[in-house]
Amino acid sequence: MNLALIVDDHPLYRQALRQVVRSEFPQMRIAEAETLADASQVLKDNDDVALITLDMRLPDSEGFTGLMQMRSDYAHIPTVIVSTNTGDATVQQAMAFGAAGYIPKCSSREDIAAALHAVMRGEPWTPPSEDPANENENARLIASLSPAQLRILMGLCQGLRNKQIAFQMGVTENTVKAYVTAMYKRLGVSSRTEALILARQMFTEDQVV
Repeated sequence: MNLALIVDDHPLYRQALRQVVRSEFPQMRIAEAETLADASQVLKDNDDVALITLDMRLPDSEGFTGLMQMRSDYAHIPTVIVSTNTGDATVQQAMAFGAAGYIPKCSSREDIAAALHAVMRGEPWTPPSEDPANENENARLIASLSPAQLRILMGLCQGLRNKQIAFQMGVTENTVKAYVTAMYKRLGVSSRTEALILARQMFTEDQVV
């Protein structure tokens, strides 16, 4: 029996999502987490998570950082963003970063159910007014990174040195350096500073207008 993981620090919205999942997918177990750290622990403890719904604003994560961590560590699990932000640019950016769907928190129960069913069928879902063809170029570039490159970029954003990132990933420091070089080339930057500026602009929801 597969598991749905609801990640949101608002109890009422977790309850609303739980009710929809339980009604639409009665065979699916449900786990909840209030923080990104709690979500990571659930994912470590369960190898049958089939769906993640992820709030964009958590006590230990804001903007797209949570999505990027989920994508870098659990790329095989569809992650649906839920957010109070209904701006087209934010939706486009989330999808460009690899979200399986985007559910505004003001959505009706019917739309939430439709979104979850679409994602479970392997189809992307965005609010009806959204045109997914207009992607942010920088977001598309970052989304094109490999899972290993994404983990390294997240490490750089956290201020970690190559040696620390290598330890976390269980690889050599030279391997991390090779990934970094390839990542710079992919992003069109030439230094750690340029990569961090690009990443922080893209990962922060408040930068989207």
